[in-house]
Amino acid sequence: MKITKLFTTSVLLTFVLFAHAAFGQSNEFTFQGRVLDNSLPPTANYDFEFSLWDSLVAGTQAGTTQTVTGVAVANGIFTVRLNFGAQFTGAARFIEIHVRPAGGGAYTTLAPRQPISSSPYAIRSVNATTADTAITATTTTKLSLLGSLRWDLLQTQFFTVGTNPRGLAFDGANIWVANNIVNSMTKLRASDGALQGTFAVGTNPFGVAFDGVNIWVANNGSNNVTKLPVFP
Repeated sequence: MKITKLFTTSVLLTFVLFAHAAFGQSNEFTFQGRVLDNSLPPTANYDFEFSLWDSLVAGTQAGTTQTVTGVAVANGIFTVRLNFGAQFTGAARFIEIHVRPAGGGAYTTLAPRQPISSSPYAIRSVNATTADTAITATTTTKLSLLGSLRWDLLQTQFFTVGTNPRGLAFDGANIWVANNIVNSMTKLRASDGALQGTFAVGTNPFGVAFDGVNIWVANNGSNNVTKLPVFP
């Protein structure tokens, strides 16, 4: 009971979302997240409920709730496979998560819901092949891109960052840009380029890497490395 109470009152959840290879071009994808119990990354088993919604708050549920019990969490990191069916039509989608210690107790609803970025949309539409064969080569290329929602290949867009950008990293949902002259990192949402924040680092940041939880920035001028959590 003590563990249950501690979890439900103190849990924080940050997410890293990946979609690995599409399994037989199905609707299944891999979801990876990080859970902190009382500010510490636990190693234990938890039960999860995942539901898909069309809005950050309220809205309408898409597909059925996925329940995954006895999920092994190691140092706060967990990975599950989810399949909500053919719900990724191009409209906005958000995952709501309920969690509890494995085997009992009430589920805690974690907020806010987490937006689904491009990863599940990279699974090519089952109907895209039929559409491709019915049109010319030029149109086929465009519909193929639309079928996988690769908006980055459909048109060129430019987004303002800091001075003299020198390094990039992708965390599964956001693009991180090292601004060499102004000693900062710009965080842009990958789906639309919206600014998510600017973070101070060392002198002349140059190289950037993502370890699955944190962004690491090599500061060429100050001879050190800055560690930034993906969801500060």
